[in-house]
Amino acid sequence: MLTEQVYNFAPGPATLPPNVVEQTRLLLAERQPVSILEMGHHSTYFEEVVASMEQSLRRLLNISDDYAVLFIPGGSRGQYAAVPLNFAYQNSHTDYFNTGHWSQHAINEGQRYSRVKVVSSLLEEPLLSMPPRSTWQLSDNVAYRHYVANETLTGFEFFAEQAIDDGSLVADMTSNFLTCPINIRAHKMIYAGAQKNAGVSGLVYAIIARDALLQPCHPMTPMLYDYNQQIQRKSRATTPPVITWVVAQLMLEWIELQGGVAAMRQLCEQRASLLYDCIDQSDFYNNPVSPHYRSRVNVFFRLPSVELEQQFIDKAAAEGLLGLKGHNATGGVRASLYNGMPLAGAETLVQFMKDFEQRYNDGR
Repeated sequence: MLTEQVYNFAPGPATLPPNVVEQTRLLLAERQPVSILEMGHHSTYFEEVVASMEQSLRRLLNISDDYAVLFIPGGSRGQYAAVPLNFAYQNSHTDYFNTGHWSQHAINEGQRYSRVKVVSSLLEEPLLSMPPRSTWQLSDNVAYRHYVANETLTGFEFFAEQAIDDGSLVADMTSNFLTCPINIRAHKMIYAGAQKNAGVSGLVYAIIARDALLQPCHPMTPMLYDYNQQIQRKSRATTPPVITWVVAQLMLEWIELQGGVAAMRQLCEQRASLLYDCIDQSDFYNNPVSPHYRSRVNVFFRLPSVELEQQFIDKAAAEGLLGLKGHNATGGVRASLYNGMPLAGAETLVQFMKDFEQRYNDGR
């Protein structure tokens, strides 16, 4: 093996910092007077956890008081329905960007509850990219404009906030949340599943402009999807998994200790640059994304044949480099480089890539 260390490049649930794993282990063994697996979600301990999470998140992203912070049990995919139910009742016109797999899922769900207009779609040739801003068919009177900030399948990252800053944006930031600063005021809402950069599965971070909550949601909105109900019940419209929130608290604290989102961005760019440099200097590996849209957190690449890709994945796993198999819809190889991934993980993967190429390039 290249190293005795195991590195988890899976797209999610993702790797956690060893310190967070160890703190969680110690908390699980502690009883105060019961373990956190048995802890009540209205206990004093849990109230302190929730308060700490909100304070950490507000500090990390500089969130002002005119935005509400929610921690919603479940997964981010549920927000594909919750967003139009909450924001598109009085004005049913919505704009959506289609940048790939998860964007299409959001569009499909949005069409059930609103009048969706796809204002711009991914260009696939010669490399994956977005059409120029001048070609976007933006609506004048719209409830919101939805985009997925990072498509994990192809490693395509899209910052709509760089072109639209009028507060109309709704962003699914599940896979690049807390990896760089965010222009909060460009958004009506930001939401993100915790399991990639900020915890484990079962929790969604949500940041919502308070003035957006003044309008009524659709009368058929389930109580668990009603953002005002969640606010009134302090994110506990249903019993949450306390352990999930505790891990999230530890992860937020860890990010702050590392230097916040500025430090996460620097590390994120360092890791990704190592892999993209290796790919660009090779005729063995190929990345299909235009450099401007290359994801900093999901590096997708192909090898000359499907057989070589499988060999790469199998041999990497034998060397302790796990979770590199691409999505079934795309095939290929995908390395996910979320906040918990140390720089050494990317360095080790790059060395493996170089060794593999040297061994197999001549025989292709």
